[in-house]
Amino acid sequence: MTTRDSVVIIGSEGDLGRQRLRPALRQLWAEGLLRCAAYLDISANRSCALRQDQGRSLEEYYFPIQNGCLLPLEELDRHGLIGPHVLIFVCPPTPYHVPYAMQFLGTGCVVAVEKPLTQNQVAARSLLPFSDSVFPVGHQLCKGDMLRFLTHCQEEQDWARQVSTISFDLWEMKGAGRRVIDDAVWDLGWHGFECILAPLRAAGYAVTMTVTRVRVATYAPRTGEPIPATFTAACIEGQVQIGNRAVPYRIRVGKGLAEERKQVVFRSDPDDGQHVVSLQESGWQAHYRVLRELLTEPRPDLKLSLADTVAVVQLCNQAGRLAVDDGAYPFGTTPSVFQEDQSWAASLHAAA
Repeated sequence: MTTRDSVVIIGSEGDLGRQRLRPALRQLWAEGLLRCAAYLDISANRSCALRQDQGRSLEEYYFPIQNGCLLPLEELDRHGLIGPHVLIFVCPPTPYHVPYAMQFLGTGCVVAVEKPLTQNQVAARSLLPFSDSVFPVGHQLCKGDMLRFLTHCQEEQDWARQVSTISFDLWEMKGAGRRVIDDAVWDLGWHGFECILAPLRAAGYAVTMTVTRVRVATYAPRTGEPIPATFTAACIEGQVQIGNRAVPYRIRVGKGLAEERKQVVFRSDPDDGQHVVSLQESGWQAHYRVLRELLTEPRPDLKLSLADTVAVVQLCNQAGRLAVDDGAYPFGTTPSVFQEDQSWAASLHAAA
């Protein structure tokens, strides 16, 4: 196999590209795993500029995207950035994910697509025939505590038989800032579906999930901050089928909250034990692991298959259809949809 030593980041000027991917790329270069990086973005103000310091730093190219959905593939090829040695990392706004990824099919490149893969179920399914070269990225699955838990799930598969409830919390104190964001279901709730599915899949279960109730809210921004274009908090409830049992789950996600809480908890019967998986680790470290896996492994393992990721698209669409707006909450508070309610699991058990 050809060693992958180059990365092309599409959508590099966003927060993800600047704050997570670029620090990860510098670390990979320092370890001798990366030779070259190229950055493509519609807002790029540098055209094909090359920075190379006689081998003492990472080679870097910048390409503006000037023709809407058409990427400068000929220019990339001219600079040796097409082929089996290249990883394409697609992370622009969600509507561009599949159109950009499709342009690299058949080039030999490995293509990684950030979450949400797409909001269009038809487009998501169109990628399924290319599961050998297209890999969905859910960086929460590559955080240290989650990776250790997934290994435990593979080695001790019986744990899943005792699960009675599952809760996922991804609460952030920071607001949306000036980023263009997906709503809370697609931006953060997506991770909840992934972090519930992946451990159960690792334990060998062909699980399915359904959505029963969704409540959403939007924070009132601080002075000088723009009003969010969409809701920023969501509470999603439903059931996951584990074997012949329907187990209740709850996903609570949001921005601009009073506290941070980043974890997934699998509670068990009959002894009321639990597995608590922390998701507090820095995002750039998780992306470093994602990129390292994609660069070094013949068949990268990002912990959730493309087919399972298409199922997440369907779940997010289902959640969006069921969403009921609970109104606004002041920045730095906990919205009413997040208030502790011990009856949620009991009501879902009764429905099952």
